[in-house]
Amino acid sequence: MNDPNEKLAPQRSRSIDTPRPTTKGGGKSDEIANRVEADINAGLLVTGSWLKQIHLEKRYGCSRIDVRQALESLAARRLVRHIPNRGYYVSEFNERRLRDVAEVRVILEVAAVDDIIDRATAASIYALGDLAEAFSMSLTTGDRIDQNRANQAFHETMLELCTNRELVKSIMDLRRSVPVPVQKIWTSETRVRNAAHDHHLMVKAIERRDRPFLRRLVANHVAYYEQSEWSDRDPRAGL
Repeated sequence: MNDPNEKLAPQRSRSIDTPRPTTKGGGKSDEIANRVEADINAGLLVTGSWLKQIHLEKRYGCSRIDVRQALESLAARRLVRHIPNRGYYVSEFNERRLRDVAEVRVILEVAAVDDIIDRATAASIYALGDLAEAFSMSLTTGDRIDQNRANQAFHETMLELCTNRELVKSIMDLRRSVPVPVQKIWTSETRVRNAAHDHHLMVKAIERRDRPFLRRLVANHVAYYEQSEWSDRDPRAGL
């Protein structure tokens, strides 16, 4: 963990264009939580760095109570950590934690498959196809932030077909608990291109109502892109 007196990275213009995650509920603290999360994902607030409230007040032009509530919200999702009498810092990740998150995600995301297939309509499948294509296009037209936004849009839209909202919330909280800079999907061009291909395969599986294939694909997709020891494994092997 970095020194608690270390200054935050200076605000850069890129954070203005960074996609804002959808924290529901409204209010200034939600807006600040979204901006802090976006700056973590953009690499402006690095893992292990301390988030001094007085600095965040100036950075985002808000009150101390808004900052505190935003940090409490992010701590509840484990994107930041709180140490009593010391403050908040951006969560750090080791291989074990990334593996643990991936294993839980596999269980939850596979559990959503039946509902996704049952509720998919021609219109929703068409929309997913467009989003899969948008992610593929972002590989040549966008940067990592744009690509992450397109990736999230695809998965969020697919999960909207699941009626178990507690399940969906748990999945999205886990997905968002790992900052973009430490997500394994972005460690190589091959991984990102394989992920894009997987999205198209998922759409085909939903269209065919192929539950076993979609379950295997979702499980391999999550495991392959979130665990570094799978780096040489083809995510579609054995499908």
